[in-house]
Amino acid sequence: MKKLYLAFCVLCLSLSTFAQPTFINETWGVAPNAFSNNNDNWGFYTFSTSGNSNLMDRSTATADNFGIIVPGYTDGNFFAVQDVQNPDNAGGTASVTLNFDISGAGDLTTLNIDMAAMGDFEPADDYTWSYSIDGGGSVVAFDIDVDNSASQTYTLEDGTTNTLNDPLDAVIGNGGGTVRLNNNMTNLTYTFPGSTTGTTLNLTLDVVNNGGAEVYIFDNIDLVGSSGALNLDFSTNSFGNVALPVEFSLFEATLSSDESMVNLYWETSQEVNSDYMAIERKGSQGDFAEIGRTTAAGFSQEAQQYFFVDEQPLSGANVYRIKEVDFDGKITFSPAIELIVAGEGWQLYPSAADEQLTIAAPGILDWSQQLRVFNLSQQEVMAHTMLRGSEKIQLDVQALPAGLYFVEIQVGAQPVMLKFVKN
Repeated sequence: MKKLYLAFCVLCLSLSTFAQPTFINETWGVAPNAFSNNNDNWGFYTFSTSGNSNLMDRSTATADNFGIIVPGYTDGNFFAVQDVQNPDNAGGTASVTLNFDISGAGDLTTLNIDMAAMGDFEPADDYTWSYSIDGGGSVVAFDIDVDNSASQTYTLEDGTTNTLNDPLDAVIGNGGGTVRLNNNMTNLTYTFPGSTTGTTLNLTLDVVNNGGAEVYIFDNIDLVGSSGALNLDFSTNSFGNVALPVEFSLFEATLSSDESMVNLYWETSQEVNSDYMAIERKGSQGDFAEIGRTTAAGFSQEAQQYFFVDEQPLSGANVYRIKEVDFDGKITFSPAIELIVAGEGWQLYPSAADEQLTIAAPGILDWSQQLRVFNLSQQEVMAHTMLRGSEKIQLDVQALPAGLYFVEIQVGAQPVMLKFVKN
C-alpha cells in the first residue's frame, strides 16, 4: 500500500502565526550608571581608552594586566558590575528585574546569557539570576558564587597572564553543570524544565559585591521559546527589545509525488550576518539531529527562499526545524513543524466508517500490538490490543462523534499512523 501522510499540528506556518517573547520593561533596585566614581560600576558601558581601567583590556596599547572588554568589542555595549558597595550605595547590594511577555512564546526552552568575570572576589560576593512566571515561586537559573579554595589564571589580549585567587563559578540550574568564569565572554545556557509556559516572566539579577578590582560583566540575553526567540543586546544603552537577526516568515513540509520523500520549504523576510541553515529532524521522541545544511544569504532585507529534500524520512512522526547559525556562532531556531508518514503494510478500512473499522497487519503478528485512537485535539479516545497470532482486528467506533480520527500503531521506535473519518 502507499504511504499515507498527515499532520497533527501545522504543516504551513505564515508570518502571522510566528510569535516570540517580547520585552516589556525593567525594574531597578539601584538605578543604572548613577555612581559618581568611575571605578564603581552598575550599568551600561562601551569600550573606552579612558574611564574605568578594570573593565577594559588595553594590553595591546599599554602595559595592562587586568580587564575584560577589548578594543573593537563586536557586540558594542555591555553591562558591568563592580564595587556596588560605595558612598553612593552603602548597602552593597543591587538588583534589576527584566519583565517579559511570554504569552506568544510557546514552551520556553532556553535562557542564554554571555558572561565574564575577573578579580580576587570576596567570600560574600554573589550574583544570582532567578525567574518567576505569573507571580509564582522563584527559580534560580544561574547561581554565581566565589570558590575560595581555587585560583584562576586570566589571559589578556596581548598574551599577558594574571593569576588571582577566589574566582567565580556559575552553577547552572536544572542540572546544567558548573562553569568557571574568566575574562573571555562565555555563553551560558539554562534549559527550562518540561513544558514551561505562561503570560509574564520576571527575570531578576541580585548582586552582593563589596570589593574593588572585581568585575562581573554580562551581555546578549536570549530568551528562546518553541514559537520564537528574543535577543537583548543593549545596543541603545538599555535592555530594549531587539528581534533576532533572522526572521522566518514561512515553513512548509509536504510529501513528494511518489510519497517516498519529504519536501521542506521555508522563507526568511530578513537576514543579518547569517552563515548557514542547518535542517534538524527528530521522531516523536528523542533529540533533534542535523540531516543537512545549506548556505544562508548573509545580509538581506528581501525575502529569501530555501528548499531541502529529506530523502529518507522516518516511519511515523517527523518533526523538523531550521537552525540558522550566524558568522559569530549565534543561533536562531524556526518554529518546529510535524509530518507523520505511515509505514508500509498496515491497512485500515473503510476509510469512512459508521460502526465497524478493520485494521489489518502486514501479516500474522509475532507479538501483541497496541493500538490507540486519537481525535483531532490529540486526545486518546480508544485503545485496543491486537494479540499475538492475529492478522486483523475490528474496532467498534459507533459511539465516537463524527469527525476525523487517527490510529497510532507503535512499531519499533516510530509509530505508524493511519486515519479514518467517523460518519
